Amino acid sequence: MKKIITSFLFAFAMIVSMIAPVSAQVDQSKLYSKYAYVYDVTSHQTLMNMNGNARIYPASMTKMMTVFTAIRLINNLDAKVTIKNDDIKDQYALDASSANLVKGQKVTYLDLLYGAMYPSGADACWALARTLSGNEANFVKEMNADAKRLGMTHTHFNTSTGLPDKTHYTTCEDIAKLMEKAYQNATWRKVFTAGDHSYYKPKGGNQIWMSTLTRMRVRLKTPSYSAILGAKSGFTKDAMYCLGSLSMVHGHLVATVTGKADPTKQKKLTLACALEDHNRIVKDIDDNYKSVTLYQVGQVVKTFKIHMGELEHYTYRMGETYKILVDKNFDESTLKTTFTGASTLEAPVKKGTKLGTLKVTTNGTKLAEVTIYSGIDIVKSKQKTYIYYGIRIACVVSVIWVLWRMIHRHRLKKKYKKRKAMKAKREKK
Repeated sequence: MKKIITSFLFAFAMIVSMIAPVSAQVDQSKLYSKYAYVYDVTSHQTLMNMNGNARIYPASMTKMMTVFTAIRLINNLDAKVTIKNDDIKDQYALDASSANLVKGQKVTYLDLLYGAMYPSGADACWALARTLSGNEANFVKEMNADAKRLGMTHTHFNTSTGLPDKTHYTTCEDIAKLMEKAYQNATWRKVFTAGDHSYYKPKGGNQIWMSTLTRMRVRLKTPSYSAILGAKSGFTKDAMYCLGSLSMVHGHLVATVTGKADPTKQKKLTLACALEDHNRIVKDIDDNYKSVTLYQVGQVVKTFKIHMGELEHYTYRMGETYKILVDKNFDESTLKTTFTGASTLEAPVKKGTKLGTLKVTTNGTKLAEVTIYSGIDIVKSKQKTYIYYGIRIACVVSVIWVLWRMIHRHRLKKKYKKRKAMKAKREKK
């Protein structure tokens, strides 16, 4: 009976080059922000890069990492924390934003996460740092360790709050990397993806906190674009107005990060100028792009023949759907997929062995190139090996026997001729 196995491709290396336009079409000269980076998390496409690698001060966008690191260190979100004087004593002197926690108040860790993210409370951040790491300096070490793990190579944190510090910096691109990874955590995602009608009341107090987007809608009369799921703002004199947001556009998760928005550029004197930039960028993507599926989940990539394996065929299928954002006028009928690689695999094949590349093009322009690897170990068949080598040995023995017979017959002929010649010689005498 033929043995066939189907494997689903769950992880693959991908190089994406998108057809024109390669960036959002929004008029960058009309943005308040000096820096902007827009990243399609779903397809790993950079949609816009306006000085996205330049160093900026993140201000309270820092608290996205504060919450991310705290979640990793927290064992029980419902565990109670008592607010100490050290958590609140410096907030007014440092002109820090506050969740208005009070000494002796008992809150949960979940309350503190919301307190750091919604009202951007420095007091909530200090309470998290104290209870989880002993002090803020130790907690910041954990934040920097997380930044390194996330590939935020141009980031260094020196506070948990984002208060002014020359050694506390990042880039718009690095903040996008943080949001991409943090969104995968259910707790962080729940705390962050709060629309502009979100409020939170801690269990241990009378405070009512508004999310970033709610605060902008209520206090600044600037609602967010409907596709924006959540955001975290920041402001200091050096950082100016900055904002990180996540949106869902045409089924794609899009991270948008802007920095140093100048409110005087168009006489918009509040943090709303940063949100207006995000509204404009996200709306532009929504209006001018569409999603195109390059690979469907379950789509057959290639069926390989297996030589000398326990399997006779190995069928590779996509384990997930892969799609990209393209211009809304893009003609999907021009998509062409080609595979480059061997059609027959020689067993054994180890899991992770490169099998070939899959390329998607449109009118000669490469959209995506995928390197695929074996998802399983393909074992060499002992039975086939024995038969194979048995046949080879038999063939060698047969060849040797034939050669021996030929040599033997040749020798017999020579002896026969020699005897015949000798007999003829004797008869002549």
